[in-house]
Order: sequence, then structure tokens, then C-alpha cells
Amino acid sequence: MRIKGLIAATSVAMAAGAAVLVPAGSAAADDGSATCVSGDVCIYYNSGPAGAHRGWGGWVNNYGNDGYAGGIAWHYPNNGAGYTQAMKNNAGSAANLDYGYKAIIWENSFPYGGSPSGRGDVLNPRTTYEKLGLTYNNNASHTWVKA
Repeated sequence: MRIKGLIAATSVAMAAGAAVLVPAGSAAADDGSATCVSGDVCIYYNSGPAGAHRGWGGWVNNYGNDGYAGGIAWHYPNNGAGYTQAMKNNAGSAANLDYGYKAIIWENSFPYGGSPSGRGDVLNPRTTYEKLGLTYNNNASHTWVKA
């Protein structure tokens, strides 16, 4: 079971006020599974949600060069249309499968161990977003915040 949050809390100003961002689990990377399970944010290649998808229970600081996963570039797995495509700036929809945390998909990447900045789509717990708004094909990273 993946557990959100015991490394450190980082504050970030958001339109709705200040929120506390909490990295998931340990400093080790999440596996970015080709299946989406309870506790994950699931990012899809197409709107709908449809197409290739990948799920995480932890942070990704840069879909193009993830410091939490040793610098790998994330691609969509072979589970639908869009497989093998780079995930950075290439997402149409998402689902938050967690019960207690909001997922935030950011338009910018951020340094390993740093804090995100810029605009983001806030995904409420247990909610599917058929089409991303601010980060539609402009997604670079994601974090979690306690709901």
C-alpha cells in the first residue's frame, strides 16, 4: 500500500490560499505503473479518459527527467492509443483514485527536492477529469496535497 506523506511539508501559494504539499512515501521513486489502482493519480494520453495511461501514488517532479526515479523520462506504456509517446506535455485527461489527497498536475517541472510553481489542475479525491484544463497537453509534473 502506498502512503502519502511523511517526508516533509512544503508550502505553496495557490489561488484558493496556501496548501501543504506532501511527497508520497519515501524519497524513493514510485514505479509509475501501467495499471491505475486505488491511491494513484492516473494520467491518460487522450481525453475521455481514454488511451494509454500510467498511475502513480507518489510525486513526479519532471515527466521528462524524473529526479525521484533516477532521471528517467516517462512514456506511456503499451495499454492503449498513444503508447510509447512521451508523457511530458502530452496528457488529455486524468483521474485521482486517492481518498484523502488532491493531486495537482503542474504545467512546469521542478528540481528534485524542490517545490512546484506555475499553474496546475487540482484533481479532487475520487474524481475523473474527462479533459484537463490548464495542463491539457501542457503537463510537466504532479504532486499531492492533503484534501
